[in-house]
Amino acid sequence: MSQVLSHAGLRVGGLTSLTTIDFPGHLAAVIFIQGCPWRCRYCHNWPLLDPFGETAIQWLDIMDFLARRREFLDGVVFSGGEPTLWQELPEHINQVAGLNYKIALHTNGAFPERLQRLLDEGLLDWVALDIKAPFDSYGKICRDCAGGEFVRKSAEILIQSGIPCEFRTTVHPDLLSIDDVLTIARVISGMGVRRYVIQKCRLEYCLDPALRKTSVDIDRYFIDLKKEFQKQFSSIEIR
Repeated sequence: MSQVLSHAGLRVGGLTSLTTIDFPGHLAAVIFIQGCPWRCRYCHNWPLLDPFGETAIQWLDIMDFLARRREFLDGVVFSGGEPTLWQELPEHINQVAGLNYKIALHTNGAFPERLQRLLDEGLLDWVALDIKAPFDSYGKICRDCAGGEFVRKSAEILIQSGIPCEFRTTVHPDLLSIDDVLTIARVISGMGVRRYVIQKCRLEYCLDPALRKTSVDIDRYFIDLKKEFQKQFSSIEIR
């Protein structure tokens, strides 16, 4: 994976001031980091893809907001885009942690060596790792056929770390079959994953306009997925 270097530091594309679902067990804010190495066809955060796109919020304003919210919030999520795209991420996490916040990371796993560094330095309290497709089929989602091997390595690193985590897959029925999702579930379960979540794609915001409509009966797709999933696994969570 190529590196993004900057002279002005990591760029923030947005902020959610309060969430109860993005960092389980915590009242948290979400910082959306600009930039991503991939162009997943169903991406609904596509305004964040360009690392040097228009920045909505200055970092000093983020820190000021978090300093004022310490008595109410107890966690901060770094999401994106892809936060690990930026080599300055550890420095920014340290600044937020210095305000006594717990730190969560949402990542696509594209940079396993950077995830390893964050874990080795004890900078993370919880991680959500996106699994886009079966590891050998990443090309049909993010147009990077080698991407699955980077994510497999990130998954191994995350599991070995023992840190609380969640693995999840965003599903567009035109891109992932039920068998694809079951393949992902079997593989990561065999690796030791205990929490796997399925997320429904937000069709109206897809990066690829051709995916904003589908001939698939989405409700039936997820009913059938749940039925097949429960034949092999004890539980399934669909958001």
